Amino acid sequence: MDTKEKELEFLLSTLVNIDSGSYDYGGISRVIQTLAVSLKEIGFKTEISKTSETLNLVAKKYGTGQKTILLIGHADTVFERGTVLSRPYKIEDNKIFGPGIADMKAGLVTIIYTLKTLENIKFTNYKEFIVVIGGDEEIGSPTSKELYETEAANADACFVFEPGRVDGSLVSARKGVASFKLSFIGSASHAGESPEKGASAIKELAHKIIALEALNDIYTGVTVTIGVINGGTRSNIIPDKAEAEIDVRLPDLNTAYEVINKIKRITEEAVDSRVQIVLEGGLNRPPMIKTEDTESLLNNVRDAGSLLGMEIKDQSTGGASDGNFVAALGVPVLDGMGPTGGNYHRADEFIYRNSLLQKTKLMALSLYKLGLE
Repeated sequence: MDTKEKELEFLLSTLVNIDSGSYDYGGISRVIQTLAVSLKEIGFKTEISKTSETLNLVAKKYGTGQKTILLIGHADTVFERGTVLSRPYKIEDNKIFGPGIADMKAGLVTIIYTLKTLENIKFTNYKEFIVVIGGDEEIGSPTSKELYETEAANADACFVFEPGRVDGSLVSARKGVASFKLSFIGSASHAGESPEKGASAIKELAHKIIALEALNDIYTGVTVTIGVINGGTRSNIIPDKAEAEIDVRLPDLNTAYEVINKIKRITEEAVDSRVQIVLEGGLNRPPMIKTEDTESLLNNVRDAGSLLGMEIKDQSTGGASDGNFVAALGVPVLDGMGPTGGNYHRADEFIYRNSLLQKTKLMALSLYKLGLE
């Protein structure tokens, strides 16, 4: 398989050098079409679903075995059109750089060449391989979420090809994510002549920021972040409008419901009764919990890694992925199956060059062993 390394890197450079930000329909289309062609070449039936916003790919192939395996990834990145022009795919020693290379163009290459490897050895000991590639993961998966859940319904296991951690660890658990928009509507007034007639939306927002920040708990792993605030028009006008965007990370479902209810209670009543508060949003991705079935799946990968001379570790992370949707249905999920890298969403995002082939070998052998169980 080592002779295929140049092929892997050629496909990777092709994908990385396509701008495919979440709102770049044309770029996402090119990535999806490229992957569809590669999957068709090894006998997959592909279907591309199109919406006005994006495209999603579902590809399926039947075998002769017992287990249905779901492989998922996403074609979109966080980078705007034109990024590739300023900093295209680049190799420096044992690192490869480029927009979205770790998150997660390299993971897409791993999916394709894992399946090509198994096709080359005529491996058919699986009931069905299902590949789902979403086009909108970086903005919450509004169109692809249903596809993941539908295809996961009969899956025995799921592998997600987000990047492996910098230390090589896989991801066996992820926090859930809730997202909220908090809007305040007060009354405007002249700040000098009649401030008493105004009801400050920004002042009310300030009260709620303090209360919401108090929900952070380092011991339980709950984080509440007010990441964006807006309000007011001029410094000499009591502001009648303000809003905030809130990100909440949650370790388990019970904690999620508890914290979300606290957020609702905090925001249901204003300190200044003249200000109206509107809370929108909720749980976007449920927590991905490590279960006994997850551990069993992880042991399979550890055994494969041992045969390849790789020590396989796992960890929990606060970042969410589309694997959260699948895990919530009771399907064992292992994430971080993409090549090892770092600096996600930054200009210096990278993968370790040698991990591209390593993770492809690991994944192919893991699926082979899984088919023998």
